[in-house]
Amino acid sequence: MNDGEMNDREWLYRIMLQAYPPAFRGTFGREMLLVYRAQRRDGVVDTRYWLASIADAAATAPRLWMDELRDGFHSAEGTMKTMGILSALAGLLEIANASVELRASAFGGRDVLSQTVLVFVIATASLLVVAGVALLFGGHAARRLAGIGAAACIGAFLLMLATRPMMSVAATGLGIAFPLVLWLSLYVSQRRAARGLVA
Repeated sequence: MNDGEMNDREWLYRIMLQAYPPAFRGTFGREMLLVYRAQRRDGVVDTRYWLASIADAAATAPRLWMDELRDGFHSAEGTMKTMGILSALAGLLEIANASVELRASAFGGRDVLSQTVLVFVIATASLLVVAGVALLFGGHAARRLAGIGAAACIGAFLLMLATRPMMSVAATGLGIAFPLVLWLSLYVSQRRAARGLVA
């Protein structure tokens, strides 16, 4: 076997290691590669070896991925990333809904106050999208921005309800309920960090 063949086979082994989650590869990937090299050098690597390695990866990698995803979801960082994604999606949905209402109000002869409130809803929903993206990248400033975005979004929807309710019940409910859930998750995450439960 020449060096080119060995590099190709190691390359294939490295590809197979990609089936495992990053945390597992970070902990065991180097050792697994070193064992593979030693076994290849000893002539143990053959078709049976490859089939056993692939079968092992197929059996264990999905369970390891589920463990990593579950642990990541329950961590503060995982929760904030999840809330970031949900914030961005809720904000985009509210922007789309308010934009449709604003366009309809332009043709429906609604007054300037209704249109101004809808523009305010679009602006605060945009802030929710920005806060969601910031939460994905982390940091204390992101949490502050998310808190401000949630407060502004609640304020905009309450103002809309006080002046002239014009959006659907579902959109209004999402515009008020989701920021409350976001606030709650920020509060719980901050309390955990203060107690030293989360780094």
